Amino acid sequence: MDLLGVLVIGDAAHTVKANCHHIPFDYGGDYLFFLKGNQPLAQAKASNCSRAPFPPQAQSLDKGHGRIESRKLWVLTVDGATLGLAGAAQVFRIDRQIQTLRQGRVIKTTAESVYGVTSLWLDEASPQRLLERVRDYWAIEIKQHYRRDHTQREDHCLVRHPVTARNLSSCVRPPFFSMNSSGTDPTPKNTSPTGSAKTTAIPRG
Repeated sequence: MDLLGVLVIGDAAHTVKANCHHIPFDYGGDYLFFLKGNQPLAQAKASNCSRAPFPPQAQSLDKGHGRIESRKLWVLTVDGATLGLAGAAQVFRIDRQIQTLRQGRVIKTTAESVYGVTSLWLDEASPQRLLERVRDYWAIEIKQHYRRDHTQREDHCLVRHPVTARNLSSCVRPPFFSMNSSGTDPTPKNTSPTGSAKTTAIPRG
């Protein structure tokens, strides 16, 4: 497998020693993984990325889909050998605040801290560039969530048999692929009638 010039991004389930070794050293790529309890040493290091009194090294603000999301990032260079993850060059912390809007008013505010590690060195990925990479990854997740849950109502599906669930998922993918290829906006009004009237009322920002 040749991953030269490729950045592999994945959630905490992918943050294992084997992946962190194989991607940069065997396949020639780079990785950006999120950290949780499965890598306590790396997560503790990332959580030490200071907040106050130091300002964030990068930040962003996005509005859309009925919410306002702000992100602030702090980053710290590390030694992969000390961290226990081969190839690790930087750990980072992102504080997210999400305000949910309804009719122009904030009805809910949530906040969380997210931690991550990457094999990209500072000269390859500045704090702002790291934040952009993470933002792009989250944008893909959010888009898939809106398409699958709010349009096709997947989270409301009662199918539990693994084979049936995979087959059902395979059936709903072609319409989205066709719409992307044709340039059609895959919102509830343009998709199959599996969405309800409530689905079409979701604010799009």
